[in-house]
Amino acid sequence: MNIKISSHQLNNLNQVNILLGKNGSGKSTLLKKMLTAKNDSGQDIYTEYVTPERGGFLKYEAGVDSQITNDVNYLPSSRKVNQINQFKQQTISRYQGLELEVLRDIQDKKIADDTSPAGSPKNTYSYFSKYIDAINSLLENIEIKTTRGAKSFKIYKKNTTDPIEPDNISSGESELISLAIECLYFQKTDSKGKDKVIFLDEPDVHLHPDLQVKFMRFIHALATEPGSEFKIVIATHSTAFLGALEDTTNVGIAFILPNQTTIDFKPITYIYKEFLPVFGAHPLSNIFNEAPVLLVEGEDDERIWQQAVRTSVGTIKVYPCVCGDVSKISIFENEIKTIINSVYDNAKAYSLRDRDDTSENDLTDNPPIIKHKLRCYSAENLLLADEVLVSLNLTWKNLKLKIDEWIIEKNGKTHPQLEDMKAFQLAKYDRKNLKIKTLRILLMGIMGSDKPWEVIVGQTIATLKWDSSTDFTKEGSIYNFLGKKLVEGLLPKK
Repeated sequence: MNIKISSHQLNNLNQVNILLGKNGSGKSTLLKKMLTAKNDSGQDIYTEYVTPERGGFLKYEAGVDSQITNDVNYLPSSRKVNQINQFKQQTISRYQGLELEVLRDIQDKKIADDTSPAGSPKNTYSYFSKYIDAINSLLENIEIKTTRGAKSFKIYKKNTTDPIEPDNISSGESELISLAIECLYFQKTDSKGKDKVIFLDEPDVHLHPDLQVKFMRFIHALATEPGSEFKIVIATHSTAFLGALEDTTNVGIAFILPNQTTIDFKPITYIYKEFLPVFGAHPLSNIFNEAPVLLVEGEDDERIWQQAVRTSVGTIKVYPCVCGDVSKISIFENEIKTIINSVYDNAKAYSLRDRDDTSENDLTDNPPIIKHKLRCYSAENLLLADEVLVSLNLTWKNLKLKIDEWIIEKNGKTHPQLEDMKAFQLAKYDRKNLKIKTLRILLMGIMGSDKPWEVIVGQTIATLKWDSSTDFTKEGSIYNFLGKKLVEGLLPKK
């Protein structure tokens, strides 16, 4: 579905649509303009806009209720500003409206049942407790309860009869209740056959990342509920919302740049599914910039760098993300480049390829992606670097002697890696340039260690530091295997 006005257009809307962009990129302006948009057929759509700064308390106020009742333009006009002091008081009137819509729905179904022929199927009633339960599912420490004859609900500590005044709950809890009511009300409202689109402008305001994830999953379930579907467009800075959608369908993502008037949403591909958890783990831009994503080829590389990050206790700051193989890294680079340029100021990310059979020349960066390449054949070769061997109380000379002894002992016997090890020996144990992938587990056994090889390599990388005197040309050194650009880019300076 596409919707448009004369100057702006949103294309390929799914059920839930995430629009990411930095401050000043025009997200709010775009959403407010789209309130009068039409669909592909030129028909009006039923819309609602929820403003970013939602002030007030969850209390019934007769004056607000009177304005909503007597002036049909009061809500739409008041909510177009970025800050509204009585938003949550308006939400209480929405709550009353939601309750009324549910009661009317039950009444209509009851009348239909009473007048239908005997033996015909009866209606299923969705009582109001369903909606109360939905709201309470978002809340950890409090819950709301209805009270017969009251203008609003009451708030209690979870699983108690201890009431709490609305102005004494946290801003995040207040936001969740208010946003949930707004979305439930929108779902229930009769659009008279029109397409329904609700625009949520920065619903993540005041919400902890965990609550952002919970709310995202709540509205996704709401918008895709069979028989009650509607469309949501969410303008946000929150990458936690992206992280919450890694296993969902019916979702579109787009990124807005300043002065952009046509937005094309696209579905979450397998590539997005791989790196969305990275953004879920980095919901704040400062955290992301402190630990940028590191795109790696495979799971072995991921485990190495995860171990390096853990062992370094904060001195190595990257978040490894698996691309699958070298052929996919460029695709991941382009996708992540689009995201981080739209969300973060001065953002950066890294990628790391094996050297394989290519030259040792540095790769050309694709800003904000900084591209690295190992100087050895692949990550497995790091296992044979001097510094790794020292951590296992070995030298390269001693290890070669152990390998020679192993080959003599196994010669004439059946062993799946014997011929590969002989080939390694025949090539004069070129530990930097030969492919040794099939030998890595065997080598760990010969070294006398029962640790995973990725752990040993990662722990060694975590100990590395560099300065102007570091020798990147020394044969057999892990600094030589990693290369100057990678060491100086990812590892701490002395």
